[in-house]
Amino acid sequence: MVLDPELRWKAQVTKAVVKATTWVMMYRRLTKQHSGLTMDLMRQLYKAVGIPKMTYAADIWYIPLEKAPGGKKRVRSADALKWMARVQRIAAIAITGALGLTAGDMLDAHAGIEPMEAHRKRDQKFSNPTPIQMMAQRYDTDPTKTEKISLKARAPDHHPTFTIQIAKSREDSIAHEKADDAPIRIYPGGSGIDEQTGAAAILYRGKETEPEHVVQYHLGLKAHHSTYKAKWVGVILGVWLLISKSSIRREIGTTKISIYTDNQSILKAMRSGRPEPAQYLQDEFFKLVDMVSNDGQRREKFTLKWISAHSNMTRNERVDEEAKKAARGETSFVMSLPLLLRPGLPRSILSLKEEVKKEAKKRWIGIWEESKRSEGFKEIDTVPL
Repeated sequence: MVLDPELRWKAQVTKAVVKATTWVMMYRRLTKQHSGLTMDLMRQLYKAVGIPKMTYAADIWYIPLEKAPGGKKRVRSADALKWMARVQRIAAIAITGALGLTAGDMLDAHAGIEPMEAHRKRDQKFSNPTPIQMMAQRYDTDPTKTEKISLKARAPDHHPTFTIQIAKSREDSIAHEKADDAPIRIYPGGSGIDEQTGAAAILYRGKETEPEHVVQYHLGLKAHHSTYKAKWVGVILGVWLLISKSSIRREIGTTKISIYTDNQSILKAMRSGRPEPAQYLQDEFFKLVDMVSNDGQRREKFTLKWISAHSNMTRNERVDEEAKKAARGETSFVMSLPLLLRPGLPRSILSLKEEVKKEAKKRWIGIWEESKRSEGFKEIDTVPL
């Protein structure tokens, strides 16, 4: 970031455009006629590298355009948008192979990349709003109610008191679950239905066909809480069953315990050293695990295992049913839930990003439909919006 004394961000815009232009000029060399990358790969590369490189920290220095009250011209970061649009035009020509005189909206539509100005408009409530305030208002986001991705709470030399097992294949996971002789088995899960999200965990003893304990939690709107987040809540509920039930806790460290989840991403995140979405839920999970670190004689208190989803495994299918019930509104008594869940959870960053993408796509379609070229090409060209 380049800060100028008046915070007009001209130096930062110049730096961003120069960096993006340098990159895009090398990027277009990949489009050789016989040995270059395909259109899909070029688009993916531009979205994954080019746009983030050009818009780094844009929520601070870029303000989407809008018409001033009583005016005709659009104001805010007009120059920045103009230069970024020029860089994107070079990329769009490289992606599509179109002629240099092709209209910009046609290029964006056929390249499959959103126009730089695809942002939702909304009246402002601040006399002198900052870019971050404007973005939060534009997407109906309260920063105080949105999850924060902080550094990992665990020390680098932290040694967990559980093990993780990920089977090599779906068949192996099913065979392992059938052969498991653990006296206590827990199945956590998360699911979404009717635009709502819920999580649950069930505990079985031995070969019993009915669970001994069931705990459920309703997260809320799917637009605010992702399924991945619900899966994490399910795992937390599973560990909470071990801690909160006195008859179960007495067996921690002395009895073999297996916890099955059908989400490999969660297990891999536990091994990873990088902060990521739902980090605060992962921190809560390890906090609960550390509460039983001194229980029993065994150092390894339980084993987390992957089980293939939708494989007609009775117990895993049962927890999916309980999670769907939770999504429809069923929740265990609030005082029987972990402290973190009782006041409700902040909005998921993943779901917020998905909403921003949908809003940008909606705005893009509106820009295209308002274009004077849209009507003329409607009959002869199917634009992949």
